[in-house]
Formats: sequence, structure tokens, C-alpha cells
Amino acid sequence: MQAVKLKSVRQVRDGLWDRLLTTYRNASQNCDGELFCPRARSVADLRQLAAAFTGEISPAYAAWASKSRVFHEQALNEQLRVAVLIP
Repeated sequence: MQAVKLKSVRQVRDGLWDRLLTTYRNASQNCDGELFCPRARSVADLRQLAAAFTGEISPAYAAWASKSRVFHEQALNEQLRVAVLIP
């Protein structure tokens, strides 16, 4: 039973990374050469970019970024919880 749950979680996570890559590509298609907008050709590239990101957030966006992070962490946790419950 545990193996099925892990398989389901991995499938959800892989699907989310695929969607993130598609969304990132769409959002960044017109900003070639911009410092904040490096290319990502694969999920592996996007994961590296995400792990390496250390950019400072403008004070004007700090509150939004904090609330956004909390929301997205909660949404991800809920999707993974559902993947475990309903493989």
C-alpha cells in the first residue's frame, strides 16, 4: 500500500513540475537576456534555477511574496495529501 501512495505522490509532483515549466516558459518568452528571466529548457533546468535563486525581493513586493509563498506551500501540501488519499 505504501508503494502505491509514494507512486501517486511522485506522479503529482512530476505533473506539477511539468506545469511549472510550461507556465515559466510562457511567462518568460519575451524577456530573453533579462537577469531575472533565465531560460529553462527542462524541468531539471527549472529545478536548478529555483534552487539557486537568491534574488532580493523589492520591499514593494515583500508582503505579497510572503503571502504567496504561504499560499503555494499550503496548496502543494494539499495536493500531495490528496494524492496519498486518492492515488
